[in-house]
Amino acid sequence: MADYTVSMSPVQRGAPASSCVACGECLAKCPQHLDIPNFLARVKETRGVILVRLRVFAYLCSQNSYNMKTSITIRQEMPHDHDAVYELIREAFATVEESDHGEQDLVERLRHSLSFIPELSLVAETGQGELVGHILLTRIRIINGARAFHSLAVAPLSVLPLWQRQGIGSALIREAHRLAAALGYGSVVLLGHPGYYTRFGYLPARRFDISFPIEAPDNCCMVIELLPGGLKGVQGKVEYDPAFGLNSFDGQPVLL
Repeated sequence: MADYTVSMSPVQRGAPASSCVACGECLAKCPQHLDIPNFLARVKETRGVILVRLRVFAYLCSQNSYNMKTSITIRQEMPHDHDAVYELIREAFATVEESDHGEQDLVERLRHSLSFIPELSLVAETGQGELVGHILLTRIRIINGARAFHSLAVAPLSVLPLWQRQGIGSALIREAHRLAAALGYGSVVLLGHPGYYTRFGYLPARRFDISFPIEAPDNCCMVIELLPGGLKGVQGKVEYDPAFGLNSFDGQPVLL
């Protein structure tokens, strides 16, 4: 378990600048919270938007209703978290165009698979007990002929929309990496946005002659070495658990 403190921006934590941060409603429907709907309607320039945000911030501070720093605990997911995690993942991917919107069901299947590692299913929890993020790393193999190399896959990483861009996803990834390395896993693969994951040290998998059983841009197929030499001599095709529905994984336990 690890504790993190994230700094919260009033506009980011709430709705967009056109909505009331106090309740999430459109300002036109919420004059009792912020008496600026007419002003906002006239805002056309960036400077005006900044003024709106300053007024939102001033209002919240005057009401003592906003805490600028929130303590986040990263801990192992427990059985009583499953329902909340299901809804968290569903909401996190609800508006993602690239998603098939089945990530929450994938996690349900993976929990019952031979590739599931309880210690690497992590949640981010606020001091008030709200689950706002989740990450899952499961066992995979990288197959090269008769040789099989053990590794892990990130799938999925989820953060509630209202809590995104606050460092929670980064905290989940770093803690998952730390725990995976402590368990002896030398590498992790993923399919994701290179602009985000490269900051953690992920590199294009093609550099290591590692391929994926799915059509995706090369720069979205990534891998990271968790332990020194963790990718030495490793090459081949990623083989996921059958829960992913991507290949003919034989169902045998993938253990170090």
